[in-house]
Amino acid sequence: MYAYRFVKEMIGKNKERDEMIPEAVNFANRILGLALKDRKSRNRLSSIRSF
Repeated sequence: MYAYRFVKEMIGKNKERDEMIPEAVNFANRILGLALKDRKSRNRLSSIRSF
């Protein structure tokens, strides 16, 4: 859930929301892609990927 909270905080910062969402999504995908390399993380993170 940390990644989800972090993305929500990023979207809430001073930049315009429409400008920020692609950056936040790219960041989250990068983090999740790294985490999913670890098989133990895969099930735990699958629920986060859907947001």
